[in-house]
Amino acid sequence: MSMKRFFIVLLSVSFASSYLYAEKINREIVKMQTLKNNPLITIAKLKLDNAQQEYNDSLSVFFPTIAFKGQTGQSEQYSSNRGSDGKIYSFRTDTRFSFCELTASLQVFSGFVTSNNLKSKVAKIKFAQAEYDKIVSSVVYTSDLAYINLMWAYERVELLKEIKERRVENKDIVKLQYNSGKADMASLKIVEADVAVVECNLKQAQRRIKVASMFLLNAIGRNDDATILEVDEKLVSFEELIQKPDYNNLITTIPEFLQKQYQFDIYKAEMSKTKGEYLLPKLDLFGTISPYNKKSISGETISTSDKQVFLQLSYSFFTGGKIRAAIKMALNNIAIASEELKKEVNSLKTQAVQHYTNIIDSYELTKANIQSLNALKLQAEMASIQYINGLINYSDWYRIGNDYINLQIKNLDDKKNLAEFKAKWLNFMGKGF
Repeated sequence: MSMKRFFIVLLSVSFASSYLYAEKINREIVKMQTLKNNPLITIAKLKLDNAQQEYNDSLSVFFPTIAFKGQTGQSEQYSSNRGSDGKIYSFRTDTRFSFCELTASLQVFSGFVTSNNLKSKVAKIKFAQAEYDKIVSSVVYTSDLAYINLMWAYERVELLKEIKERRVENKDIVKLQYNSGKADMASLKIVEADVAVVECNLKQAQRRIKVASMFLLNAIGRNDDATILEVDEKLVSFEELIQKPDYNNLITTIPEFLQKQYQFDIYKAEMSKTKGEYLLPKLDLFGTISPYNKKSISGETISTSDKQVFLQLSYSFFTGGKIRAAIKMALNNIAIASEELKKEVNSLKTQAVQHYTNIIDSYELTKANIQSLNALKLQAEMASIQYINGLINYSDWYRIGNDYINLQIKNLDDKKNLAEFKAKWLNFMGKGF
């Protein structure tokens, strides 16, 4: 049955009251929509941008800081004097004034604090990029698993339809044998029950397509609960086996390793920054221009101007043990990062071997089962002819047919497992799809 016809049946029978509609989707669409819609990726992008802005902020120290301050207004002063005639005379003086100040400062030498702080920010950007890659890979992995499950759900429906047809044929064969006195009632009841069971399994598999669609929509980052996703791809085995990797080189490209490496670089830069901050002097350049104008009501103007340029040298001779504690903590952080890096290397190597072994095992199992499936299919066809002609008994015929059906189901599950192992391998390496 075609996919289009399947959906007509599915919509009219299984979900008649749900107002569902089908939407074509493939791996490329899943990838694009996941990268666009998933909120975890959006959050990771913002965190990566924050790391970039922190780096941009650290560059400002290489440029002078310029500030301007201005003030204008009018002041009134009152005074009183006693005259020679004994009377008190009061005077008011109105003054208009304007004042402005332009200051500039530049850090000439910071004990290498500035340069090491910049190195730390660069390492933090790389750390954030590795974190972003890790999150994207994990989100894509979740979407990929959901897509694999949706493909499996469709293939399971198709397979159960084939099995149903075979069960119905078996029932018809046994019914003819029963009517001719060559089979007993128990044998007929068994094959009739098989038809009822596969019909139930088929209905469940059809309903599972809706569930699988919702899981994929959620993984993508969409909230379309009235949508059934339709795929035309099928699970496949590897045409070529993945070559055994160089584990030592492989792990150096994995986001988890890069994060530990960049964390180590951050602590090294922080160590150099700490030493420069406490053990080396600081030199700063300052400049100030501040003109001042004052004008009285009588029209008299007084102007002054102050200009200053000076260097400031500073050095801390005693900090009460603060230097020793800061350097000790920085050294401890470097040692911690170094040990964590070693631990991560060992862990990643173990995981790499495990993931690759799982792929190899699954690949070989799937390949072997396909050969067995082809052989068992031929045997089941021959057994049906032999049973009809009375050359084998019911038990052998029934067993061979069941073995073939069970192996069909197992083969589909094996292909799904193989696809999941491959997706997990890509996620482990920080990739996806």
